[in-house]
Amino acid sequence: MNYGLLDKKLFFFPFFEVALMAKLSKVTAAPTYTPKVRSAKGYRLTERELDVLEFILEMKFSTLEALYSKFFKVTKWGSTSNSLIWAKQRISHLVKTEMVQILTEVCNRPLYVLTQKGYRFLKNSRPTKNYCRPLFDVDGRIFDHDQRVTQVRIALESSGLIKEWISESQLSEIDEVKKYLPTEFRPDAIYINPQGQKVAFELEIARKSKDRYHKKIKRYIQVMTEGNSLSRIFEINLKSDMETLLKFSKYVAQADRINDLQIFLLTEKKLSMPYNLISDGTATQLRDRIVLSLNWSEEYYKNQSSSFLLKLLILLCWLRDNQQLKFNIGTILSCSSAS
Repeated sequence: MNYGLLDKKLFFFPFFEVALMAKLSKVTAAPTYTPKVRSAKGYRLTERELDVLEFILEMKFSTLEALYSKFFKVTKWGSTSNSLIWAKQRISHLVKTEMVQILTEVCNRPLYVLTQKGYRFLKNSRPTKNYCRPLFDVDGRIFDHDQRVTQVRIALESSGLIKEWISESQLSEIDEVKKYLPTEFRPDAIYINPQGQKVAFELEIARKSKDRYHKKIKRYIQVMTEGNSLSRIFEINLKSDMETLLKFSKYVAQADRINDLQIFLLTEKKLSMPYNLISDGTATQLRDRIVLSLNWSEEYYKNQSSSFLLKLLILLCWLRDNQQLKFNIGTILSCSSAS
């Protein structure tokens, strides 16, 4: 992916889920954790485990897979871990010490939420930070939305596009934000990019009132033009709503920012900016992006296709790295059809 495209100031990304979630497989440098530990009453927490508590608090809850992708996928030696075992062991430690509890009522996977004990320990361990109040339950009505927001955050952070993430829960307790973005206009998050600019992030998947949704986007643009420290909008809309896209474009034009608008749209090629799902990564990573983006009725055909793709991508990646060959999903289709 050409990350330069994400340096624009206004975005509207309908149907972006597969493309963006695929970036979760991108390997980045391992985060550096100091060996410093904090102990109390017979148990110890490392800095990474404190980061896990902080992440769960900010995102309301987390799955084991999300925690693995965020904290345990890349080892301290820079290699990629292919197993959830180590992540599960460390999270189990947090459960045993009653810092985290498991909820099983919302979905068929265990969800981890912070306990009151974990919240107090985190606040005492990092007294200079202002934390939002914890939620000890998961709202099933917005579970899918919140889970996807977490996935997007991990994808953007792993790609180096975020320096700091300020979650919706945190925003609700910041007086400056409440002044220009009251509850009905509050985004899913505001993040700070590597250039130090604040970006309002909004993920839309529910059938919200169009009028309410349009007012929300218009408010974001108004805040930007009034100079309230908000510089950009990153909007992901998965509802196939052309009316909203046109409204969004109209608001941008009225704010004299139409040259900053970038649109990614799978169904309207003429309106969309380009995106190459397989522009970077190893052969295995690219194979996984393609295979995991499809639904398979038979495991046999999935395995056969996966094996063929890996062999093909090993060759294409070698040509890319040694002969400057550029390829995309169309190249894969052409090679598959010719074989």
